[in-house]
Amino acid sequence: MKKMCALLLTLVMTFALCGCGEEKVKQKESVTKTCTLSEENVEEIFKLSATDGEDIDKVDLTMIFDNDMFGVDSLNVLDDTQKEQLKTNVVTTLGLDSDAYEGLTINIDIQDQMTVTINADINKADAEVLKKIGMDFTDADMSIENAVKDLTDGGATCK
Repeated sequence: MKKMCALLLTLVMTFALCGCGEEKVKQKESVTKTCTLSEENVEEIFKLSATDGEDIDKVDLTMIFDNDMFGVDSLNVLDDTQKEQLKTNVVTTLGLDSDAYEGLTINIDIQDQMTVTINADINKADAEVLKKIGMDFTDADMSIENAVKDLTDGGATCK
């Protein structure tokens, strides 16, 4: 019986040591950067995500429009029909005919101010649709580092 236990213990130790020499593949960590750019009458907030730590695969853009663009103190003065027309105009201005495509959603919220949020999954969205809204990644270096550099060179603050 003792020999059987010793043999079993030897086998268990052998298998345990075999796993120790195996090299583990280290996964790159997810990186997210948020950049804010204030231009005349519009504040833009870019949230860039790279799940592999390098290439951007998601972009969330929030644009908050100053009411001076519309000549009013508050957009609450608009009725529902006017708000819907304004939403349609925004989508049309972006060159699109819908506010939802595969890998891309556009949310337009009109309360006191108008906030437009565009969420793009770069890996799922159609490249031509992305190009229409100004997210042309076809010939660009998609690294998050280069995007942050380009945004900061353009006046944005990033963290």
